[in-house]
Amino acid sequence: MNNGLDKKLKKILEETISAKHIIILEQLREPRYDEDIAEELSEKAVTIRKLLNEVHDKNLVQYARTKNPKTGWYTYVWERRNDKILEYSQNYLTDKISKINEKLDYEANNLMFACPCSEEYFPLTYAMEHNFQCKKCNGNLIEFDNSDIIQDLEKDKSEFVAELNKINKLKVGS
Repeated sequence: MNNGLDKKLKKILEETISAKHIIILEQLREPRYDEDIAEELSEKAVTIRKLLNEVHDKNLVQYARTKNPKTGWYTYVWERRNDKILEYSQNYLTDKISKINEKLDYEANNLMFACPCSEEYFPLTYAMEHNFQCKKCNGNLIEFDNSDIIQDLEKDKSEFVAELNKINKLKVGS
């Protein structure tokens, strides 16, 4: 990942930040001045600085600031933090896996009920509180087989775990 962004990391970043932010990160293969990036991308320096500050807020870049003694102006040299991009991606995937685990736990540990009039389904406690009657059509709530939902969640979890393992291998290799 020394030069460009790894495809796996780029995919994760695309889900969490804008394409413009990713373009900026890709420009930082080596430390660079914000003005140079702006010129290369034919953008205003203020626009590039705004994007750089936004990825800086996520700790994905860092900068060194120097003051010109004659003009009193500061210049900034920006650098991509590949270690933090890896960490950011790991945290993102870990959070996704955690949310899936919560949903899996809920789905697997609750008997579900639904009414044919709706796509919604409810746990047993809800069905009992409503005397197994649908609030929309007053029909009977019947047992709902959520095994397909559980299977889809397990598949999603497996994919995210595989992605996390790939990211972990990148970290070991860096």
